[in-house]
Amino acid sequence: MSTQMLAGYVGAAPDEIAIVRNTSEANNTVVGGLQLGSGDEVVIWDQNHPTANVAWDVRAQRYGFTVKRVSTPENPESPGQLTKAFTDAFTPKTKVLAFSHVSNVTGVRINAEELCPMARERGIMTLVDGAQTFGTYRVALDEMGCDFYTASSHKWFCGPKEVGLLYVRKERIGDLWPLSVGVGWNDRMQESARKFETLGQRDDSRISAMIEAVDFHDKIGAPRVMSRARQLADAVKEGVQQKLPAAQILTPIQHEMSWGVVVFTVPGLYTDNALAALYEQNVGCAIMGGNVRYSPHFYNTLDDIEVSIDAILRLV
Repeated sequence: MSTQMLAGYVGAAPDEIAIVRNTSEANNTVVGGLQLGSGDEVVIWDQNHPTANVAWDVRAQRYGFTVKRVSTPENPESPGQLTKAFTDAFTPKTKVLAFSHVSNVTGVRINAEELCPMARERGIMTLVDGAQTFGTYRVALDEMGCDFYTASSHKWFCGPKEVGLLYVRKERIGDLWPLSVGVGWNDRMQESARKFETLGQRDDSRISAMIEAVDFHDKIGAPRVMSRARQLADAVKEGVQQKLPAAQILTPIQHEMSWGVVVFTVPGLYTDNALAALYEQNVGCAIMGGNVRYSPHFYNTLDDIEVSIDAILRLV
């Protein structure tokens, strides 16, 4: 039941969905399961999470393929400029493209609905890390055109921990070897994404809880969730610009290149102590390499945004 509901939520067929433990495991299933070797090339975004970045490096060291990192413009002018950075990196040797739908480092959003078909036309498989969009940006994977999509339940989806999503396009299931083979394996599983779920002892209650999580989102409705994500992210950007004029917002202001994550740097903010100091003021955020990352969701209010920015202002 959980698989069927998840499949409906992301626009996929049930046999294309595997319930794993998190995005990291899902990413590594793809990284470790494709047959790549000397002469092959994998193109990745340099803003990927380590499990879709460093994981490729480790595998390449063992099997001899090449990993090519793509940097996108710091201040992109259009989604097409971001897309072009990747397509310019493609060569006849490129077998896989792996990128985050939204960067956890800058909040930049890649137009996956445009980039994936462009890669597909060249015979390049695509892995989209959806950790920062699943649960706040309603995807339709059958329309996106990616070959693999990964996500975690505990982030924007507001579901249980230790439950993740791995989508494998039907025609790619046979190309991807399982990362783990355990009790329950049989040859018939080769025909569906079930073959990626023999992971040993698991907490079945967490998997069953995904039914409630999907139902929760469906009751609210994707349009309301997405609209609220836009409103809150805009409020963060506007609040930072107005109250912290010296701050630099690393996330594009334009909706076409961003989503719910907003990253900014504040001159004079002593970031080593800022996280604890903000937490004492009931403000939860992330501090990464001197940058502040906000990820407001539908349970937050506009007042929450204002209060949190005022808290940063008091620390500067």
